[in-house]
Amino acid sequence: MAYQKFTQVGGSFSPRCSVNTNGNIGLNQGSRKKYLIDNYSYVVLYYDRECKKIGIEMLNDKTAEGAIKIRKGAYGANIAAKSFFNCFNIMPEKTSYFDTRIDERGWIEIDLESKKVRNSKVVSNLNS
Repeated sequence: MAYQKFTQVGGSFSPRCSVNTNGNIGLNQGSRKKYLIDNYSYVVLYYDRECKKIGIEMLNDKTAEGAIKIRKGAYGANIAAKSFFNCFNIMPEKTSYFDTRIDERGWIEIDLESKKVRNSKVVSNLNS
């Protein structure tokens, strides 16, 4: 048996999604790799009100109706979706994390029922 050296300290491998109070969808490094986000430049967003799920169709056609540019950073990807969240009145009050998966269409699916709210940072008063 041969050992494999682990060098990706601090890397993220489990796909996660966050949505902040400005309507930005953040896909972590794990999502970026698992869902091959680097192969795409745009997305179109869909909402299923009955199932409370968001569908993210990844594509490269900037002329597609509703196409939104994917912004890629060093560790993940971001989708500016404020108007989407406002349109469907589903903007979170606090930054929240959600489970994701690939559905039968090949879209990234965000399950809004899996919401986990980000814990607020507690600032202590050092003068007391």
